[in-house]
Amino acid sequence: MRDAILKYDVKHPVINDDKMLVWRNFERRSWPSLMVLNPKGVPVLILSGEGHKNTLDLFLAVAARYYDKNLNKSDTIPVLLEENRKVSPSHKNNVQTQVHKNAKT
Repeated sequence: MRDAILKYDVKHPVINDDKMLVWRNFERRSWPSLMVLNPKGVPVLILSGEGHKNTLDLFLAVAARYYDKNLNKSDTIPVLLEENRKVSPSHKNNVQTQVHKNAKT
């Protein structure tokens, strides 16, 4: 997974949910699923399947204006991009991103 994230220059958080914790906790029923969280870690948009570019573009444009105007400017959920993560070669394929503690359980 790490190789794909780096190859495609992915800049958003990616969860390797090999134990299906997010899948079950957020009651996912289809793959792929895309979940947008607000700055506090609460899901505000969940899309299932493919082909939602227009919906996602519109939602993100409105959300960006709302959150830019109504929230402070500091990051509330720290994000460490994979390209900045230090991983030893022996652990390269075992890197997992953890779900934020405030996520629904």
